[in-house]
This record gives sequence, C-alpha cells and structure tokens, in this order.
Amino acid sequence: MRSGQVGSKLKTLLILISMVITAMTTAAFADVNEDIVEAAKSGDLIKIKSLIDAGANVNSRNSSGDTLLMHASGKGNTDLVKLLLSKEADVNARNNTGHTALMWASNSVVVEQLLGKGADIDARTDQGYTALMEASLRGHKDVVELLLAKGAKIKAREDFVGGTALMWASFNGRWDVVELLLAKGADVNTRDNTLQTVLMWACKTGHKENDVVRLLLAKGANVNDKDNVGYTALMWASLSGHLNKVELLLAKGANINSRNNIGGGTALTIASGGYHQEDKDIVGLLLAKGANVNEKADLGVTALMIASWNGRKDIVELLLAKGAYINVRNDKGYTALILASQGDHKDVAHLLRQHGGHN
Repeated sequence: MRSGQVGSKLKTLLILISMVITAMTTAAFADVNEDIVEAAKSGDLIKIKSLIDAGANVNSRNSSGDTLLMHASGKGNTDLVKLLLSKEADVNARNNTGHTALMWASNSVVVEQLLGKGADIDARTDQGYTALMEASLRGHKDVVELLLAKGAKIKAREDFVGGTALMWASFNGRWDVVELLLAKGADVNTRDNTLQTVLMWACKTGHKENDVVRLLLAKGANVNDKDNVGYTALMWASLSGHLNKVELLLAKGANINSRNNIGGGTALTIASGGYHQEDKDIVGLLLAKGANVNEKADLGVTALMIASWNGRKDIVELLLAKGAYINVRNDKGYTALILASQGDHKDVAHLLRQHGGHN
C-alpha cells in the first residue's frame, strides 16, 4: 500500500516538474517568430506593420535572439526603426551573444533614434564589446563620431584580448576611423592584454593597405615596442606577408635584427618560413636593409633551414644567392638539405644538392 502511494506521489511530482519545464520553455520562446524577423531583414515595412497591428509581438526574435529592431538598425532603415520604436520595441533587448540594436547601428540617424529612446550607450556584449567598438570595426565613421559626442567610453576594452575601439579600427584597416579616434584622445601606444600595440594590430591584419600603419607612425607609434612574446610590429608585418608595411616600419627605424622570445626568431627567419605571395620580396628587402642572412635563432636554426623545411624554393634560391651557408648545422646536427628531405620537398632538396648541400 505504501509502495503504491509512493509511486503515485512520484508520478504526480514528475508530471508537475514536466509542466513547469514546459511552462518555462514556452515563456522563453514565446517571442520567437522567424517570419516577422525575416521581414525585418528585408525591410518590408508594410508587412511588419500589418503583422504588428494583427497582434504580432514587436519584440519577436529569431532563433539567434535577434529582434526586428536589431535588423532594422543594422540595415540603417530609419523608417522601420521609427515604426518599431513607436510600437514600444525594447531598445535595449539583447540577442544570444549580448548584442543590442545600438551595436548593430549602421548610420548616425539610427543611433540618434535609439539613444533618444534610452539605448544604453556603454552596454557590452557577452565578451565585452561596446557599440563604439562595433562601429569602429565596421568603419561607420559617422556612428563613431556621434557615439563619442554622446559620451561613449573611448578607452573601454573588450574582455577577449583587451582590445579597444582604436585597435579594432586599426585591425580592420579603417583609416578614417583611426584618425578620428586619435583626434578624440585615443592613445596611439595603448596595449592589449598580451602587450600588443595598436601598431601591431595594424601590421598583423589581413588588410594589406598601409594607410593605417603610416598614420599611426606619423602620430608617434613606437616602432620597436615588443609584445609579451617579444614580437615587434616588424615581425608581425613579416609574418602577415605585408611588404609595404615592412617598408614603412624599416623607414621609421624598426630594428631589423630584433629577436623574439619564442625561438629567438627575427623578421628574416619569420618571413623565410611564410606562405604568402610577398614573402620572397620581404626577405629580399630585409636582406637589402642589413638583415644577417646567417643569423641563428634558438637551436641553431637559420633562415635557410626554415625556408627549406617549409618548401619555399623561391626563398631558398634567394638566400643562397645572398650568401647563406648551405651546410651549416643546427643543434640537432641537421642541415637545410636534411630538413628539406624530412619535409618531403624534393624540388628544394634537389636545388640544395645542386649548390653543394649534403646531409
């Protein structure tokens, strides 16, 4: 009898738990409406108005938590933003990553609309990004200018690597935004959590344009600062395969033979092992400007060994032409030929043998 009563109570408890979970799930996803969010993406003002008038939730979201207002803001659709705000859209709603409509804003008119309705100017995403950082990264200069005028914190740092708005603008090659941020008091020599400077951010990016690097140098960026592993801006530019940036840094006095702390590598050894189209030209420039072709990194490694190991026949040819010692050995007794063979680079191994290389 007692066993039956316990079983009955347990069954009732499980039913109640199930009902609570169902209620919570329903509440959490009650505002999910993919159709109306898609309409916001396309900017269909008439459809959205009719749906809202018919009872659709103005704060509807898609599965990513994005709201109508976010998409309208991102598209710069001022008419749709105006409509949604008039319908009491939540101006500070966050999506699944903590982004708000203000962070999505693509023009200053939308920013004015959102701020006018109480948008939090210094709100942060889950990783600490602010609207100012987002606008700087995307190159929305008018948005950056307005946010600064309204009191956005120019020195704020995100939580991921401690990057600032200036760093993200520099990383993405946003020259005009960088110029604006510097004019408004951003520190040209600020560092992130790994001690990388703004100049390093500009040199390591995939953007080959060198306008930002030139501007930062003109504004007093320290060309020979090192990050927490001893990398300089010249090393980052060499690693990224950016010839024009290497030229600018050398012209401003970059230390060509500076060594890092993670292998004692120099700009030359770094460029010699790269996979970029301009690596050979960078190696040639560094050698022309005084880089030691036979400089050894830690473990006795030379630029020729690195180029051979990575199969860079073009760079191997250049280094040999510039006097690289072909049969020098590293601390393990390996020559460039041995390393080329271990890397299965038959063409490089053949070239080295032609020049007298041996195991």
